[in-house]
Amino acid sequence: SMVINEKEAEIIRYIYSAYLEGQTPSSIAAELTAKGVRTVMDKEVWSPSTIQSILMNEKYAGDVIMQKTYKTDLLGRRKVNNGEVRKYYVRNAHEAIIPREQFELVQLEIQERKNIPAKRSSKHLFSGKLYCGDCGALMGSKVWHSTDKYRKVVWQCNDKFKRGCTTTHFEDEQLKKIFLEAANRLTVNKAEILSQMETIRDRLMDTGKQEEKLASAEKEFAEVNALVDEYGKSVSIRENMFTDLQVRYRKAADEVKNCTDEINDMKRRARITEYFIEQLKSSEGVFTKFTEEMFRGLCDRMTVCKEGFVRVRFRNGVEIDVEY
Repeated sequence: SMVINEKEAEIIRYIYSAYLEGQTPSSIAAELTAKGVRTVMDKEVWSPSTIQSILMNEKYAGDVIMQKTYKTDLLGRRKVNNGEVRKYYVRNAHEAIIPREQFELVQLEIQERKNIPAKRSSKHLFSGKLYCGDCGALMGSKVWHSTDKYRKVVWQCNDKFKRGCTTTHFEDEQLKKIFLEAANRLTVNKAEILSQMETIRDRLMDTGKQEEKLASAEKEFAEVNALVDEYGKSVSIRENMFTDLQVRYRKAADEVKNCTDEINDMKRRARITEYFIEQLKSSEGVFTKFTEEMFRGLCDRMTVCKEGFVRVRFRNGVEIDVEY
């Protein structure tokens, strides 16, 4: 079984929380290198790709994926498994370094950052979460009075001057207060929202239909593979038959991949919903202070409306308007 190296574990935990606080793999790598922290392979320089692979490695949450690579034949080299053969996910295979909720949140964050234009810096908690209700653009952070004692960071519409938007600007503290108020109003109907969320979670966890589809896709894939093997041994198969086989092979491989993706996506969304439920349950009626985990776990987006309120949309789809 795996024995946790505490010193290494501490670095891993730091990487996960820094990422959730809005840092990028590049900025984390630069920071660790500057601090003189050595990598697992005892190198002095951390690369962004090392950080990225640590952030996506399920073993830190105590899980193992079997068959990440596979052999096409006994003598062949191992190939990376891109869905050609089934992978098996073994949960809680060993002790975890990272809590599962945090691991799932990081996976979600990685997905979300992929969908957000690269030019926005994800150095900050509100990056990619704050929208202008006037034109729909993202709001970005700007530093005012950067050189004097009045220095402050404000959020305003990225296209404000291009489109003449009339939405106001905000400071971090204001945004935190607004979110906190919305989260507390959310907990007023706590029982109702919890039962709604539990229904959603149960629906997402019921992947039976998708598993059946996957099983028949895998069966078709196996059959096509057997035919391809036959073709390799036989000289007498017509050329057009091979073309048909290739088409079938691609189609079967795609179907296996799509089914697997759909199941994984449902499971991921179920975990997030579960995290949402845990956050709500653990709040003793009121959230007294703003925390990053709470914000990342609960918030889908915040839209600043010129009518004088911010619309906070939670991950469960509920929207709450808070006046400012």
